[in-house]
Amino acid sequence: HAFTISDIGNGVYRVLIYSMANIPIEGKEGRLLSIPFTLNGNVDVSSIVLKDVLLSDSRGAIRDVTVESAILIGDVNGDGLVNVTDIIGVVNYILNTPSATFVAEAADVNEDGIINVTDIIAIVNSILATK
Repeated sequence: HAFTISDIGNGVYRVLIYSMANIPIEGKEGRLLSIPFTLNGNVDVSSIVLKDVLLSDSRGAIRDVTVESAILIGDVNGDGLVNVTDIIGVVNYILNTPSATFVAEAADVNEDGIINVTDIIAIVNSILATK
C-alpha cells in the first residue's frame, strides 16, 4: 500500500492511502488504520479537525467511516507524556486557570464526566504504575 500526504495550503493536508496492486486494506471491525503524527510548537490540539473523510472500495463505492482521535488519557497538556506536568494541569483547571493547551478529554481519566481530584489520583496512579 502507498501513503501520500500533500500540503494543499492554509494548514490543510490531503492524505491518500491506496494500493498500486489493487490489494484491499481489509477489516470489518475495530481499528482499520491509525495515522500517528507529531505536532511541533504550541499547537492547540482541539483545533485539529479531520473532515471530508472518504473510504471507498476499488469501484469507488463510499463506505461508512468513523473518525476517532487518539487521545492519551492523562496527557492533559498534549505533549505525548503522562507526568507531573499533567497533574499540575488538572490542578490549574480545577482552580479555573487552565492552560491554553489543556485537553479536557484526556483529563477526565475515570470518565465520569467531571474533572476533579479523583482524576488527579488516577493520573498519579498511572505514573506510579509505569515506574
